[in-house]
Amino acid sequence: MKIRFILLIVILSTGMNLPHAKAVQYKDNSLCSTQEAIYFSCTLENKKIVSLCGKEEGHNLKYRYGTQSLIELSYPSEQPKKGHAFYRINASSGSVQMDIIKFKIGAYTYNIYDSFFDGLSVWGPHGLALKKTCESNLQQNMKLDFLKQIPETPQQDNNFE
Repeated sequence: MKIRFILLIVILSTGMNLPHAKAVQYKDNSLCSTQEAIYFSCTLENKKIVSLCGKEEGHNLKYRYGTQSLIELSYPSEQPKKGHAFYRINASSGSVQMDIIKFKIGAYTYNIYDSFFDGLSVWGPHGLALKKTCESNLQQNMKLDFLKQIPETPQQDNNFE
């Protein structure tokens, strides 16, 4: 007990700094760091930001949801061990172009859609859990070269849940 007390006094008196988390700097109105490319980002109608970020070289896609002061969800937490974490659905029909990036966390399926109205929908065990559209003046549309990197799931195999 006495040794712990002395050790604490020594640490405090030497001015030893404990490690602090570095503040992340974000690009524009996104949750992508300055070291990442912005593949998609928009501010939703609930004022939360949804971003798809990644490294320019290699395919290291990350989904983030929240605000620049508090990221509420980041997926995946690490690179998937096998297979792919994200899938793409081309749900275009007629003159309407629609691309969806889809991934699952537990019983929930997340869809980030890029179309005339961009946004986020989350489906759970009891149906639609969340649907928010982007504020049109803040969105950044998905780029074709980015979309080609994500494995495609045929539309007929997808029920969007």
